[in-house]
Amino acid sequence: MTEIRIEEDLLGKREISNEHYYGIHTLRALENFQISRGCMNDEPDFIRGMVQVKKATALTNKQLKVLPSDVADAIVAACDAILDDGRCMDQFPTDSFQGGAGTSINMNTNEVVANLALEMLGYPKGTYDVIHPNDDVNKSQSTNDAYPTGFRLGVYALLEGLKRAVADALRRRGGSATSAELASDLGIHPSTARFHLDRLVEQGRVEATRRHRATRGRPHTVFTLVSDEGPRAYRLLAQMLVDEVAISNNPTAMAMRIGQRWGRHRRGDLIAVLDDMGFSPAAEEGGIVLRHCPFLDLARDHPQVVCSLHCGVVEGVTGQAATIDANPGVRCVIHT
Repeated sequence: MTEIRIEEDLLGKREISNEHYYGIHTLRALENFQISRGCMNDEPDFIRGMVQVKKATALTNKQLKVLPSDVADAIVAACDAILDDGRCMDQFPTDSFQGGAGTSINMNTNEVVANLALEMLGYPKGTYDVIHPNDDVNKSQSTNDAYPTGFRLGVYALLEGLKRAVADALRRRGGSATSAELASDLGIHPSTARFHLDRLVEQGRVEATRRHRATRGRPHTVFTLVSDEGPRAYRLLAQMLVDEVAISNNPTAMAMRIGQRWGRHRRGDLIAVLDDMGFSPAAEEGGIVLRHCPFLDLARDHPQVVCSLHCGVVEGVTGQAATIDANPGVRCVIHT
């Protein structure tokens, strides 16, 4: 016989099977929002996006000392079990469409994380005086920020998966193909294939070349995979290093120090050094304009780290304090 537990909200008490990691709020949503034929269980990337929000917030609340360390650690452990081991990925039955601008999906996530954390600590599900879905898992959050952030993380993961699928299809064709050929292989629209190919080109993972047809017609674009060796490997290493600096306690200071050390090994004429590094610099009144950034994709993701690194390089080269007015992809100006 399946055991049940009793949970209570402002509307009263309800029985919930102990097989379920979700709680009374999710149960209310199931009763009130039977709108579509789909549910969150069908959207694993969205689930992981919401859980990532819960993990990041628990870590932040622990660092700010607004959440007890043992509670925060249990929440993080539960999130990792979902993200890394796939635990409870079938515990999100909330309808894809529901009222409250995502409140039910947010609370579904809070309840699952709370009950999994309780189970990992040895407590029965629903022991919310130890870890509460709203007071602890959802602490410092609102559905208005948690839901759209989780949604964006889910979309990002989905797009990354599609890019990998496009790259794999390109590899299966011997490394070169047109967007129309890849679209046919993957069963997607050519415009969708072209969108992801263009992103891969921006990341330096694919090269695009225009080839004229033997007959009449516009030239077509052929996309070719870039080898993971040589410059591509160093670019991946640069991305990994920037990602690590970005999560340090003081990313700006660390990036400045690294840049200064690098710059001291490149002593010489500043314009010549920056030009050799690929910045296409131009001396103008009031500073040096950097007309090109060799790490533009990294700068867009982590402007604080990459721009501080560049500023540190200038200080290392000149031995003088420097500042940077940074707008990656638009205009960056170095002042010394």
